[in-house]
Order: sequence, then structure tokens, then C-alpha cells
Amino acid sequence: NTDMIEYPLLSDALNIIKDTDKTVLLDIKGIDKDINVALELEKVINNTLVDNDKILISSFNESYLSEIHTILPEQKLGYITCNTPYKNFNFIPKYISFLSLDCNIVNQNVVTNVKNTKRELFVWTIKNKDNLDRIKHINGIDYFISDVAL
Repeated sequence: NTDMIEYPLLSDALNIIKDTDKTVLLDIKGIDKDINVALELEKVINNTLVDNDKILISSFNESYLSEIHTILPEQKLGYITCNTPYKNFNFIPKYISFLSLDCNIVNQNVVTNVKNTKRELFVWTIKNKDNLDRIKHINGIDYFISDVAL
């Protein structure tokens, strides 16, 4: 069928950034139970020879992150949450390098609590100027994630 769309593979994206100063953020969502995502990621990363610091992996699912950490212990991993934040983020496993929080739950107190854990903070998804205006003056946010140009 000539109408088929060919989507790039993860290996294609990693090969593009391999010799640049770019970084890729991979969000691991629901996964087919027959696939060991940690082993598959290890294969792709090893085959493309991309430095670990150019790949950030995040997920809502802590068990996925735990499996990835077991196989790729040097990989930067992030925990995504959209729930009302805890006052203390110290419950998060030590191997988690960064947190990724829904912009709707972010305020200065939340950011301060995250930064007290010595982790980087990603805030998602900035969908409009109102979202951006509300959080752009909060100190301590390291990265914004958006799916629109602002």
C-alpha cells in the first residue's frame, strides 16, 4: 500500500543526535507486556553508541523505570506525575534523576520541595500562553515541555 506512513525508529532519532549537542527525552507510556522495554532500550542505545547523557528517559510507571535502571544503571531517569504533589519528594527512589510535573500542580512551594531533593525539574505540558505566564516566574524550573510554539 503506497499510503503507508513510515515512522522513524528510535535508532534513527538517536543517530541524528549522536554527534550533536542535542538531547532526547523519551517518555515511556503503556507497553506491550511481551516486550521487555529495558532490554530493547539497551539494544538500541548500545547499537547507536549514543552517550547516556544525551538520552533522558521518563515514565509514569515506576516499575518500568526500575527495570530500566537495573539494565542501564547509568541512564538518567525521570518520574512523571500529574497528581497533587506530596510535600516531601524524598519517597522517590535515589536512581531517579529528575521529576516531570504537570504544570497545573506546579507552584513555588512544590518547586522548592523538588529542588530540596537535588533533582532537576521538568514541567509539562505548556499548552498556551496562560500556562506559561502562570509558571514562568517560578524559580527552580529547569525545563518546560510544550507541544505548541509559544
